[in-house]
Formats: sequence, structure tokens, C-alpha cells
Amino acid sequence: MYFKSPYYESSKIKDAEAVIVDTSSITDYINLKGNVIELDRRELFPKYMSRILTVHVSQGQYVHRGDILMTLETADENISAQVFYSEIRSRLESGAEPPGSDDLRVSSALDVPAGIEYCIISPIEGTVMDIYCGEDDHVSGILPCIAVSDMTKLGVRAKIIEANAAKISAGMECSITVPALDDKRCKGYISAVSPYASAASLLDQDKDVTCDVTADITSKDAGIIPGYSAELKIVTGTDSGRIVLPYDCVSQDSTGECVFIADSSTGILSKEYITTGRELAEGFEVTSGVNTGDIVIRYPEKYSAGERVKIG
Repeated sequence: MYFKSPYYESSKIKDAEAVIVDTSSITDYINLKGNVIELDRRELFPKYMSRILTVHVSQGQYVHRGDILMTLETADENISAQVFYSEIRSRLESGAEPPGSDDLRVSSALDVPAGIEYCIISPIEGTVMDIYCGEDDHVSGILPCIAVSDMTKLGVRAKIIEANAAKISAGMECSITVPALDDKRCKGYISAVSPYASAASLLDQDKDVTCDVTADITSKDAGIIPGYSAELKIVTGTDSGRIVLPYDCVSQDSTGECVFIADSSTGILSKEYITTGRELAEGFEVTSGVNTGDIVIRYPEKYSAGERVKIG
């Protein structure tokens, strides 16, 4: 009589945690790593082959548009020619592009008399980022003398693998995280995607082929400076009406992925095989095998088909 008693029947019922299946929207995004860059950087060149008379600013100094940055004077022909060829050699050794027609036209202006003073002025309001030469140095015009950047116009340049490049286009919004500033987040948008892809190295064909992606930072923050590492999170699309189950609801056996579903009236478990799609932060997307309203048990490894459970 004991084995038929209500006490015996209730003692076989296990407590269980469960989720009720519902639909939600899934947001797809791509994460990229890159570095903060200057979007409005002006590298300023001398007009003629010249000698630097005075440098009026220092690196890091804030300047206004029209401020005098350097005073120069035109140099005599013999010195200018030596400097010109020296700078060509430096440019080629650094891996930069060889001088073009504009460089050669400016740098070959040897008919300008020596000793004429002129100034390099700032074309923008910004910060002096680099000073490439000092007083009494001779310059030809192939290499810049000084660089000024508008520090309110910063962005992030990152690389994206070719498999994801087609998902990104200019104008997409993104969030930007800067680890150096305690993972500070700011807003931005994709301003450019490189029209070509390239391998990381011609000697290493195992490396991914990538494109450059540039994002403008729209949130202004004085703490962000060029060179900092940054992470881009770009939303690429949203799918509605999708089923997502937590990872701890899904099990796997020799047949495939499966879940245990509790009958709403009896609490008896049935094993159902499912098909999963994307792996998301919150769980698996499930494309078949469960329906909205199903009661799916968490931690399925604790249970067997046919068992009776009480949902806690």
C-alpha cells in the first residue's frame, strides 16, 4: 500500500527551473579593434627651398587659424640642391611614395632670390602635433616642416576581414570603447570603408585579407588622444520574431542538440531535438524544435525524458 500512496507519488516529482519560450529581436553586430586617429591633420610644407629662421610654437601648443608657426628665408641654390636630394633619399628610405610632380615643381624653384623671408601660418585652429625641423635647418619642400591637427575631429581606424566587409557601409552608427580611459564609451559612425582589400603580408598567405574601416567620433571628450587603442561595435542588422534559449537550456547527445520540455498540466518531461542558429551573448538562436509557450527546463543534464517535475 505504501508504494501506491500519495506520498510516494509526490516524492518522485523533482523541482526544476524553466523558461517559457517567447520571441524577441536579435541584433547582429561586428566588433573591430583599431586606434584613435586625427581626421583633420594638416602637414605644412615650405614654399621654397629655405632655411628655418624661427620656430614660434612648441609641440602640443594650441594655435588659432592664421597664427605664425615658423619664419623662413629662401636659401641659395647650392645649399638648396643638396638638401633637395638628401630629402628625396630620406623619403625613399622611409618607404614613402617617391616625390610627385607637385613636389618637384615646388622644390625646383631655384630662381627665387636667397634671403627673402616668409612665414608658415596655421590654416586651422588646433594643436601643434609635430615639428620636424629646427632653427637653422635647411628644407626643400619634399618633407613637411610642421603638423597641426584639429583635436575636436578624431576617429578610429580599424581593419575588417573580407568576410565581414560587405556588411559595413558608410553612415552606419557604432559605439566606440577606449580601454585606456576605463573603457569609456562614446558614439560614432562609419565614415569610410576602403575600396580595396589587402593581405597582411605578401610573405604570409595564411593571414586574413582585410579592409580599412574609419569611424568618426561624434562624442567629444578631452581625454581621447590619437594613438589610443579603441574598439568599434557596429550594428549590422536586427531580426525580429526570433527564439533564443539560454545556453543552460540546451544539451547534446549522440543524435544532436536537444531540450527537455515540461507538459504544462502534468509536468512530465519530453525530449525534443532542436536546430540552432547563431550563438549570441544571451544564448542560442533556435530555428526549429520548440514553439512559443513551451516550458523548457534549465540544466537538462539533471533530468530524463518521462520524469515529472515541479517548476520552481
